[in-house]
Amino acid sequence: MRTPDIDRLIAVFVSLQCGVFTRRQVLDLGGDDDLIRRRMAQRRWDRAATGVYVLPGAPPSWHQRLWIARLTADPFAVVAHESAAAMHRWPGFPVGPVALLVPHGAHPRLSGATFHETRDLWLVDTMLVEHLIVTTPARTLLDLAGAGTRLSRLQAATDHGLTNGQLSYTSIQEEMAAQARRGKRGVRLLASMLDARVGEAPPQSELERRHFALYDRFGGPRPVPQWPYPGREPVNGCADAGFPDALLAVETDGRKWHTRVIDLQRDHHRDAEAGRAGVQVLRLLFEDVLGDPEGTWRLVQETRRTRLRQLSPNATGGNSRP
Repeated sequence: MRTPDIDRLIAVFVSLQCGVFTRRQVLDLGGDDDLIRRRMAQRRWDRAATGVYVLPGAPPSWHQRLWIARLTADPFAVVAHESAAAMHRWPGFPVGPVALLVPHGAHPRLSGATFHETRDLWLVDTMLVEHLIVTTPARTLLDLAGAGTRLSRLQAATDHGLTNGQLSYTSIQEEMAAQARRGKRGVRLLASMLDARVGEAPPQSELERRHFALYDRFGGPRPVPQWPYPGREPVNGCADAGFPDALLAVETDGRKWHTRVIDLQRDHHRDAEAGRAGVQVLRLLFEDVLGDPEGTWRLVQETRRTRLRQLSPNATGGNSRP
């Protein structure tokens, strides 16, 4: 490939990467180390870190420093912790810090950057924000709790995320459930914070009444109350409700957050047994049933419709009801 072609292709990379690119990208485009040395001698490229370069005309910025750190560390590095909170525009987390999650054992070094190593980077929930891979709001909140962030900052971030739709109690619960089984630090702190923030749950009987009132208010099929849990192994009790035609169990959860964390193993076993029998379990948090009744009703109805499509004999893959 001709050198001008490589320069034009590099320009495509840097337009998305704040002027930053790597030696590996140059080599993949057909360049070599001699080209890199020439461009640096001509002051057309500057070295930003080992194996990482920047166009001199690209304006320095916090986003550029994030790109330099990410490309220095690992191709799969993820913007996290305080940097992710700033990307999500949470109050109390200004732009400036450079923090990333990297694979365990990577040991990258870069002045001004903090790298948090993890053994399960491939399991981290991420999203794309301004062309950077960033931890989701729920995962960011949990990482901050695990890093010892002050409670007042966590509360402000949670309030902001819940208000603007970045967070929901369900998304926080799902992230906590996924990470608690791996011993993630911060789960119990976050649970305690949410217990203090949300307050007391109504009695389970009242919560179930509020759940069934959703169908009276908004319409749609009503689930069967106290639907027996299926499974090959004996499972005590019944689901609060269920849609037999969709093989969908619905549980309303009125436990405090720290109790939910303690009961995760039991819940996981019950859900796994139901799943083995072909039944999906949908868990509704009391915060959502009381605080977002229409959204909760839509969640149930849309999940039921999805299940019916999955169970249809004409569905892709030929799934049928067991």
